[in-house]
Amino acid sequence: VHLSVAFLRDLEKRLHRTTGSDNFRLFLTMELNDKVPGNLFRLSRVFVFEPPSGVRASLQRSLHNVLSPDRAGRPPVERARLHFLLAYLHAAVLER
Repeated sequence: VHLSVAFLRDLEKRLHRTTGSDNFRLFLTMELNDKVPGNLFRLSRVFVFEPPSGVRASLQRSLHNVLSPDRAGRPPVERARLHFLLAYLHAAVLER
């Protein structure tokens, strides 16, 4: 969303004009940017997720969250290799 700041300004105006339901939820993901309207942050619940620094820490976190010990040891062995390669790719992309 941080790449379409003009849309965010329009969205902010629309949200102020409408009376919504208590069950209405809007989920946006973005990188922090100075051009994003501040009122949008004030009206929102903000969750910040920062990946661990370093390939090793990211790899350990990914493998710990995805693979349980009983799943890691099950055949075929290629499945565990595939999980490791996917976690490594994810860690490399985060570190780029």
